[in-house]
Amino acid sequence: MKENRKILIVIEEGPQFFYYKTLIKTLCERGYQVKILFAKREEGILEELGNEYLKKYPNLSWGKSFYRRGFSKLILHNTRPVLNYRRFLVLKDRPTFYAERLKKFLPPWLKPLVRFKFLNVNPLIRTKLAEKLLRSIEAKTKVDERIIAQLKEYNPDAVLIAAGNNLGTTSPDYDYVKAAKQLKIKHAFSVFSWDYLETKGVIHVEPEQMFVWNEAQKNEAVNFLGVSENKISILGAPQFDDWFQYTIESASKSRESFCAYWGLNSEKPIIAYLASAGIFGDETWFLDKVKDSLEDSNDEFLKEIQIIVRPHPKNNRIFKYYKRKGIILAPRHGALPIARDAMQLFYDTLYHASLVISIGTSGFLDAIIADKPCVTVLADEYHDIQKEAPHFKHLLRNEVVAVAKDFDNLLYIIKEILNGKDDYESRRDNFVKAFIRPKGLNISVGETISEALDDLMQ
Repeated sequence: MKENRKILIVIEEGPQFFYYKTLIKTLCERGYQVKILFAKREEGILEELGNEYLKKYPNLSWGKSFYRRGFSKLILHNTRPVLNYRRFLVLKDRPTFYAERLKKFLPPWLKPLVRFKFLNVNPLIRTKLAEKLLRSIEAKTKVDERIIAQLKEYNPDAVLIAAGNNLGTTSPDYDYVKAAKQLKIKHAFSVFSWDYLETKGVIHVEPEQMFVWNEAQKNEAVNFLGVSENKISILGAPQFDDWFQYTIESASKSRESFCAYWGLNSEKPIIAYLASAGIFGDETWFLDKVKDSLEDSNDEFLKEIQIIVRPHPKNNRIFKYYKRKGIILAPRHGALPIARDAMQLFYDTLYHASLVISIGTSGFLDAIIADKPCVTVLADEYHDIQKEAPHFKHLLRNEVVAVAKDFDNLLYIIKEILNGKDDYESRRDNFVKAFIRPKGLNISVGETISEALDDLMQ
């Protein structure tokens, strides 16, 4: 009986609740007892929808997950970052940016030894012996007793562990994988971001099952992270399930009322600019360059284009004092499209915009699902983290984003799109089917994960 079966979902941060809400809804409606453990719950973010779910589903509860502590924490917080760093030293097809980024997460005693050429231990870290030693330490380090006691007390039939922050390796995700393995509890590790496998660290503890989005993620896990192929299930991306509920009538405001609210002219074209989470630093120069190109054009039609910007909440500081005529920030401080109002605003913004521009962001995936033309300009300043970024290459390879070679070429592409020429529509559809919902457009990924957990518990 499903109502007697218990499923534990381990999530590091509160916002990830929204990424798995269709799964949680499906599990609860199928009668499972569902408990969610948060390391950082962030009450404000969960206040609306989270409390609504708790009231609606009496079989749903939540509690607190544990971060590792004690001497074992000290050991693993020294070894795991080194193993992550090593990965990008030995990979030949990844820009040096990713190894450089991981240096700041290395233990303090090691940082000087990888920074200076005359005293550099990178050749040693690259060796197979170093990997074997670090893996051995991981394998021999015991699980935190509080996590073991917690799993024993709840005694779940299955545990789903959401991928956490795998750069600093402070996330408890792998500690719960390790605990579930030790207690022989059925468990799966769920990848929730498009770049987790390609640009983050290694898989420190191989789970019983790994749930990935698509074939590309499976290939990365098998060929570059050493995960056994028979342990991987391709299920799709659950955080985009909301987008498939929207229809052409889903905009909450007419174009006139939307534009009036945000100070835009409803009779002039609108471009949506999606800012990044911070990997590109202060990208306002890029936004200004887009606007300058439009204003300097000899075409009056292009001169009148307005830009509505979605700052990313993790990098909204760059827009703190930003102000320019014809550019609107909505909302000024940015918002993840997780709560209802934020998701609706994102949809409305895309709906009323003619096209989307960005340097490179996962927001492109939202726009592609919403069937909006997407455009980028390849900037020399961001070569390694834009054109050469392995996750961004999926967009380029599948030709779902129009690529301008410079800002003059950008104007040409914009005008073509505004004149109704969209060469990428069918490619966007194929990309969504393969990359976001490989199990079918009409079944939510929450349902596919639920069915995979059913199979896991057989």
